[in-house]
Amino acid sequence: MKGLRQSIRQTWADARREPAFTSLYIGGVALAIAFTMIFAMIYYVKLAPVYPEYKRGNTLYLNNVSFVVKRDNMTCMSMVGYEFYRDYLSQVENAEIISAYSEAYRGPVFINSLDGTTQFRIQVNATDPAFFKLYEFNFLAGKPFTEADLNSAIQVCVMSDRMAERIFGQIDKAVGGEIVLNDVGYRVIGVVKEGSVLTPRSFAQVYVPYTTAPDYDYTSCGVPYLGSMEVRFSVKDGAQEAALRAELDDILRRINAADTTGVVSIVNQPVTHYQTAFMDFENEEFSWMTVVKKYAVILLVLLLVPAMNLSGMIAGRMEKRLPEMGIRKSFGATRRRLLSQVLAENFYMTLAGGLLGLVIAWVIMFVNRSWIYGIMTKYTSLPVDTVTTEVSGEMLFAPAVFLVTLLLCIVLNMASALLPAWWSLRNPIVSSLNEKR
Repeated sequence: MKGLRQSIRQTWADARREPAFTSLYIGGVALAIAFTMIFAMIYYVKLAPVYPEYKRGNTLYLNNVSFVVKRDNMTCMSMVGYEFYRDYLSQVENAEIISAYSEAYRGPVFINSLDGTTQFRIQVNATDPAFFKLYEFNFLAGKPFTEADLNSAIQVCVMSDRMAERIFGQIDKAVGGEIVLNDVGYRVIGVVKEGSVLTPRSFAQVYVPYTTAPDYDYTSCGVPYLGSMEVRFSVKDGAQEAALRAELDDILRRINAADTTGVVSIVNQPVTHYQTAFMDFENEEFSWMTVVKKYAVILLVLLLVPAMNLSGMIAGRMEKRLPEMGIRKSFGATRRRLLSQVLAENFYMTLAGGLLGLVIAWVIMFVNRSWIYGIMTKYTSLPVDTVTTEVSGEMLFAPAVFLVTLLLCIVLNMASALLPAWWSLRNPIVSSLNEKR
């Protein structure tokens, strides 16, 4: 403990003696940490289990189906058709949760204010009761709609708390109330804590049974396998995921054996949630090695280049400190002791820069959250006039992300300090003392 206090005092004294170097060092580390943190936090929000998408690690998506017509070899591709989902995909055995989402409300959806005098655009999600099992929403009032509501196309809905407060004034008054979506009346039966547009798979302001949406069962290219639905599966583990993929392959084999008009395919699907974060199209070929290479280069640019610059600064500083090191050697300080002191000084300054960088990253992430949202998602048609980009605490304050980033920065900075320090301390005492002259 005494040695630690002495090391800190020595670092503080050196920092006060060379404020320009200290400021540049800490500032360089802070910027490297800040930009790396922003990069890491963007992908943390995409990948980590955050409200209400806590099951991301076990979720798979099937979005696209292709159909090759045998007669003229023409290929049609679209989202999943309702009949295909109803007759086959909803019946699979190797999934804990199967949920369908319909893009029937892909166009603008307007909700009337309570007095009917104004309309504004909102985000509507046409889905099923299983959606609320896959995504663990916090119900503040009421309950989700049921299978009976879905099968009977009952016009009920679940609202977010912010939309409920905007329409009804308070949450408690929303349940049992009536709203109008594109001139169609719905009864509110539940209110959930609103998610964030940064979790677009689950985000909406109003959730309705997909059977109440217009043309939810339409077919594309006149093929029942193609339509407007996205299917989501939740599996227990890797073994069940493999069994699900085998089961889907068997379904396609049976369909194609019986259908003489064409060939159905779900190329490279279903895809995991982790894969979708790094894919442009969810039926493209995917390779984790390609992802690792791409983002390793980005991390090297963000961390290695600043570390190399710091190494040059440290080398110049060590040249100036050679007389000091020579004097300390003459009084019995070993090379190992001096090297430890130099590395300790760099460690403390790196730690200070890391903490400053963390604060900078948090401020940038919070102030520019709408701009960062634009980077994070391809969805650009959200009704921005009624949506705020919510950045929750669990998204912003991710200790694991900061610790990993700081550890990488410390390792690189220590490595960048080690070589110039070790090289300078190899000088004999006489040569070091002569630097004073």
